[in-house]
Amino acid sequence: MGEGQRELIAELGDDERKYKVKVDCGSSEKKYFGLSKRRLALVAGAILVILLIIILLVVFLVKVRSKKSKEQGGTSVVMILPDPLIIISMDGFRPDFLGRNLTPNIDYLASDGVRAKFLLPQFPTKTFPNHYSMITGLFPSHTGIVANNFRDEKLNDNFRIGGPTTSDPKWWKGEPLWVTAIKQGLVSACYFWVGSDVPIEGILPNFTYAYNQTHPFEARVDKVLSWLDLPSHCTADNTNNEGKRRPSFITLYFHQPDYTEHRAGPNSEKTNAQYKRVDDMIGRLWKGLKDRFMQDKVNMILVGDHGIAPKSCQRIVYTDAYNVTLDDVYSPQWYGGAFITMNPKPGVSAEEIVARLQCKNPHFRVFLKENLPKRLHYSDNRRIGRIILIPEDGWLVGFNSTSGIWFCDGGDHGYDNIDPNMRTLFVAHGPAFKKGEVVDHFLSTELYGMMADILRLKPAPNDGTPGSLRHLLDPSVDIDVLETESDGKLMRTDICRKPAGFDNCSQCICKFCDKRAEVILSDKKLHMSDQEISEFQATHLPWGVPEGGAGREGCILAQKGFVTGYSTSLRLPLWVAYRLDGEKASQSGTRRDCFRKDTRLTDSQASLCKHYKYSGVDRGHMAPNGDFDSSNENDEAWMDTYLLSNIAPQYRGFNAGIWLKAEDMVRDLAANYSHVYVISGSIFDENADGLRDEDESITRWLKNDTSSVAIPTHYYKIIIRCDTSKKPYYKVPGCEGRLDVISFILPHLPKLPCSKYESSSKYLLENTARVRDIELLTGIKFFSGLPPTEQARLKTISPVKLWP
Repeated sequence: MGEGQRELIAELGDDERKYKVKVDCGSSEKKYFGLSKRRLALVAGAILVILLIIILLVVFLVKVRSKKSKEQGGTSVVMILPDPLIIISMDGFRPDFLGRNLTPNIDYLASDGVRAKFLLPQFPTKTFPNHYSMITGLFPSHTGIVANNFRDEKLNDNFRIGGPTTSDPKWWKGEPLWVTAIKQGLVSACYFWVGSDVPIEGILPNFTYAYNQTHPFEARVDKVLSWLDLPSHCTADNTNNEGKRRPSFITLYFHQPDYTEHRAGPNSEKTNAQYKRVDDMIGRLWKGLKDRFMQDKVNMILVGDHGIAPKSCQRIVYTDAYNVTLDDVYSPQWYGGAFITMNPKPGVSAEEIVARLQCKNPHFRVFLKENLPKRLHYSDNRRIGRIILIPEDGWLVGFNSTSGIWFCDGGDHGYDNIDPNMRTLFVAHGPAFKKGEVVDHFLSTELYGMMADILRLKPAPNDGTPGSLRHLLDPSVDIDVLETESDGKLMRTDICRKPAGFDNCSQCICKFCDKRAEVILSDKKLHMSDQEISEFQATHLPWGVPEGGAGREGCILAQKGFVTGYSTSLRLPLWVAYRLDGEKASQSGTRRDCFRKDTRLTDSQASLCKHYKYSGVDRGHMAPNGDFDSSNENDEAWMDTYLLSNIAPQYRGFNAGIWLKAEDMVRDLAANYSHVYVISGSIFDENADGLRDEDESITRWLKNDTSSVAIPTHYYKIIIRCDTSKKPYYKVPGCEGRLDVISFILPHLPKLPCSKYESSSKYLLENTARVRDIELLTGIKFFSGLPPTEQARLKTISPVKLWP
């Protein structure tokens, strides 16, 4: 149980540590009465000289002692330390077990502190990837710990829990918070946590234990309390308490209730007993804090790593029924379960394996990893298999129906993180947190940044969004929130301004338009003043015009009914924004296909009628013509939806399928909520790394012609509403309630992968995403007109259901 420790040296002037030195100089001034002013002045002068000599002597002695302390490895100054922070994980803790008279201590901390409705774990919902993601702020694809068991072909090695090389730093990427803390002068202690026994960057926690499940829970709690009994500062010569200093950051891990849930299932008395047991440990810790008068001086965060779903031997699908066996694929999860990755063996392709399995059974979904929903963040790592198989919540997948699956009854996890049974716990209590607050769910990668803020640390690069959880913290907590930035490639506003007209332009008005006169009239209205452009931008983008994402070059186009961010190199809209009022959403009219060139663009910038002719793809509206008044032929807003600058190439099955369903959904939302704000646009991510492709690297073009229009890999929609039924966290112009957002990233495919078993609404939910995901995939910064903390909160909302 080796207990490790490190000695720390803090130096003055280290901006990263922000330590403060406090010097108290006290003196008593003796008063004399009856003296002349001259004698009184002489006495005062003598006293000042003596004081100056004393001060100089003290300074000299401090410098000498400071130098000696540094040479001996001791601390040289008194540090102003943050309140200790303890994060406690109870493996497999489902939040719906609160309030069942099983967890009175946790219930108390939840009611007296702040709790989330639930914490959204990472996919796959397994123990190792989730614990390490929480403590680094990185997605599993970026930490390298992509599952409990996986293979790295480049390393020619296998990672498995308890395996001989698991503690080798070669597997572990990112920077855990205990490393961040130690590097910036704080002491860290871990009574178990995934990765805490690995010398990441050559650093172990100051106090740590190799994992041993047999350690009694009571001993774990008591050791944490003993760490809190250590002095908060070391003495100058570092001799007291063997140089040990109280940790500022502590982790504590319990393997229950998960251990019992796997064997007895979540709905059993044995599982209830384990919820009571871990609650007793929280009560033991809380009592220890109160006995030390520290209950208001320590910050605690209680989390789970995932939920648990009941499983059954009667709910198993075997892939050999569809001609896929372990002779065809290699899988680290060869034994089956709630999540499977695999790679094809020689002689068969990943695409062929997917074709054998896709849409063969309603109880599982299969993907090439590059086609996974973007919200899962699970494609950009060589350790992830090419093929991902995700069973329905409560079902298992195996390879061999003859041998079956061992331990198929009880409970399991690993499923899609959007499944309700995979949700887990978040409760926080202490001086840094609000009291009596219940907040919406959030993604577990946001924890690292918040904990770094509480400890006054500069976080390492991570996948969280700075300030996203500021609304959980007490207003007295002083943190600087840095806004997320665009890619810096800004849309130009000095070009694309004046329409050139249709004279001598055979490609300006496309075939089948019988409203040429109306089109010409509408075109003239595109010539706008700066004031008109500003007014339309304020109408359709009240919380800021999108910034960046222009690629090689782009410009902003303003119309009465919508505003466009247009790529002049890819010849299509990258974003289109508009306000949709409920009365417009409920109207109907006759479609008139008057597609036309945007004459504000030159021929080298614009998409033309000839680009789409015989291309085999549809002209997809970003601002739908159905959202505007088609019954009024003089309404230029409706006519402007047929500008080719509002059009992007879409496969027929996509345009007439899920994109149309998404448009219908938006209209329904506008009718339900009186109005909504919509931003639609294009995404290019051919290498599936979750980041915007450079214009020069894009390979898919209409007719395979790079002088035509680029074909996106995905399309997105962002819908924003003001929810007046909820109290705002931050004051926002134009909204008397709380802003809410739901976003979608839809793969641009010729048809839905499995419409036989999956409705359009289920598919839309499956492909929800955060606005932050869209920012990374486009290079665009949204909502720049909002306060930074509200930007961060809004961009990190992770939808788990569709709006009614």
